[in-house]
Amino acid sequence: MNYKLYLSICYFFIFSLSAKSQNSFIAGKSYFSESDYIEYIAGNSPFIISVPHGGSLKPSEIPDRNCTNCVYVMDTNTQELGRAIGEAVFRQWGCYPHIIINRLHRIKLDANRDKPEATDGNFLAEKAWDAYQKYVDVAKNDVNKNYGKGIFLDLHGHGHDIQRLELGYLLTASELEKSDLNTQNTINESSFKSLATSNLAKEKHNNLLRGDFAIGTLLSQKGFPAVPSKQDLFPAIGDPYFNGGFNTVRNGSVNGGSIDALQIETNYTGVRDNASNRKRFGDSLATTMKIFFQKYYFPNFPFCKTNALQENTTIETSVNPNPFCDHIDLPFEPTTAIEYNIFDLQGKLVSSGYTLTKTIQHLDTLALGTYLLSVKENGVQKFSTIIIRKCL
Repeated sequence: MNYKLYLSICYFFIFSLSAKSQNSFIAGKSYFSESDYIEYIAGNSPFIISVPHGGSLKPSEIPDRNCTNCVYVMDTNTQELGRAIGEAVFRQWGCYPHIIINRLHRIKLDANRDKPEATDGNFLAEKAWDAYQKYVDVAKNDVNKNYGKGIFLDLHGHGHDIQRLELGYLLTASELEKSDLNTQNTINESSFKSLATSNLAKEKHNNLLRGDFAIGTLLSQKGFPAVPSKQDLFPAIGDPYFNGGFNTVRNGSVNGGSIDALQIETNYTGVRDNASNRKRFGDSLATTMKIFFQKYYFPNFPFCKTNALQENTTIETSVNPNPFCDHIDLPFEPTTAIEYNIFDLQGKLVSSGYTLTKTIQHLDTLALGTYLLSVKENGVQKFSTIIIRKCL
């Protein structure tokens, strides 16, 4: 299937969700299509995660797909992995990624194929396919509106013998084998076309994919071998490798726009096989994407966009202990991630971060003295107060 040709046809079938307007979605909340076949976890960051093959539902009302050369095997634990990544992103950034999950088994719906192959012509499967792509469009519209650019990640799982991540930018293994990925012809085939054209670091396309700060390089440094990366430039001849499919074409910048895309095929052992490894990978990917966003997209990342401003609430602004030694407790229990910034008396930012609890920890790196603590919730100023670090 010529996915790029199909893309122009596909857009005729995309229309807005009738049940919800974009502004009615609340970040971090789940929304479902008819019969709960598709789940959308709304986000407030420029990061979109798609999980097309992680579902297990096999409703009898949708017949099994039966098409030539179709693949029916689910990507085991990718749904769970996508949720783990989302949780890690929230812990580290204080923002939610957009997550779209196909909860149907792949034998019923393949959400990474064009509609005829994805649904085998079944009306109910087609409705689920439409819902999946419409939720993706809701996420993309939100990213374009609030950030102007972002990244779409299509999350998969492979069963290949080589235990490594396969990062797909729509370039084939033979194209990656070239020493120069900076030619215009190669860039025009890349799902990172927009970023290669314009990025904060003025980095060239080759380094975006396998340089010092490439996604594959950073993940490899954290114990998750990946190709392409600085450590593993390209798949060897004969090595299995997935370079991206329908979703990567449809939602990446190869055909225009400023949202870049990649497909990550995750190995099972050490990544998807148990909850501990899924959390470890989620934490590593969240850190990696934060570094990548900061270097190439947004100098002040992370910053979260809310669906609506919230009125400032007057609260008791005392913190305890104050003076403090290594931590302080806020005067309320957060219901979402709290952003804090600490300034010295000259107005210089000396510490910042996010907390999901009332305790701000690890403040023992501050010099003894007086500071201003500023606290925000959902991007809205909560309070400011003077704090003093004084250890006995």
